[in-house]
Amino acid sequence: MLASLLLAFFSATSAHSQEPVPVREPVQRIAPETLVALRKKLAADANSAELAWGAWETAEANARELVPDVVSALRRTLSARTDKSTSFVLRAELDALIRLDAKLTRDDVAAVLGVGSVRTQGLVLASREPKLHADALEALRPDS
Repeated sequence: MLASLLLAFFSATSAHSQEPVPVREPVQRIAPETLVALRKKLAADANSAELAWGAWETAEANARELVPDVVSALRRTLSARTDKSTSFVLRAELDALIRLDAKLTRDDVAAVLGVGSVRTQGLVLASREPKLHADALEALRPDS
């Protein structure tokens, strides 16, 4: 009798303790016309709101295939830093790259880390490959 009670107790508790298997959401394909529209926005002038919106929309669409376009836009923005509007575009581009799990080159991360207003975003991107970006990260250490 005791054995059957213990068996019933353990089988009931083990059935409840199992976690349900998570259901994977299907990967959604981005329509070709959407990709063309996003590429056009990402090719806009470095100081434009259109570029900032393009970066945001790219991240929202999870369009990882457009990471090279966002990186190209980032490089243009970094080289054209002339006014405050550029910093908002820069933040939108970096946000998109972070959300898209982009991995940047050594030079790109060093350039981002050189801009004080977006250093936090640069650290997030550098932390994805700390060995690759060790020199840029070491340059941030204060002299002791």
